[in-house]
Amino acid sequence: MQEFIAAAIDDVSARGLLTCDEVESRLAQIPEWLAGFQEPIGFTQFEEQHGIIIPATVKAFWREPALVCLLDAWGRDNYLSESPTVVFWKDMQSLSICSQGHSVSIAAVDLDADDDPPMYWGWVDGREDETPAGIFASRFSEFVLGTARNIDGDKLVRYLPPGRDGCDQPNCRRMTSRQHAH
Repeated sequence: MQEFIAAAIDDVSARGLLTCDEVESRLAQIPEWLAGFQEPIGFTQFEEQHGIIIPATVKAFWREPALVCLLDAWGRDNYLSESPTVVFWKDMQSLSICSQGHSVSIAAVDLDADDDPPMYWGWVDGREDETPAGIFASRFSEFVLGTARNIDGDKLVRYLPPGRDGCDQPNCRRMTSRQHAH
């Protein structure tokens, strides 16, 4: 399972994507929650605070902040804008991984599954009986690897610090691709 995370890192590293400007600018300003996960007790504190156990593959992903920042730069989903939250869908306790701002939906892993859980998507404000809306991936690690392999380095979303160019929210994005930003 964690070999999928390592394979994702190998793939994007070979293409030079972990050191591109879009990733570096995000790494320079990673949110506190992700910075906390880089500390020896970061996961333990989060787990104790929320009464959960974070699956091993999710921990492996969050231990690679450059990979998290790259997936955020890909612009399909927001991986940095909100700290992970525990959500309850039907009878399933889940942990949010990313969100889609335009649809107010999130992708979350099932906390009652194994160390490489399935990932579902749904709405945070929906009724418990109507979410999750569907399965995003049968295994979290396969989702990360598949996403990493599909990243087109010419279509990364530039990062603007809050307050620049009319952008006043944390982890604000400019929806332009690299090829149009030159």
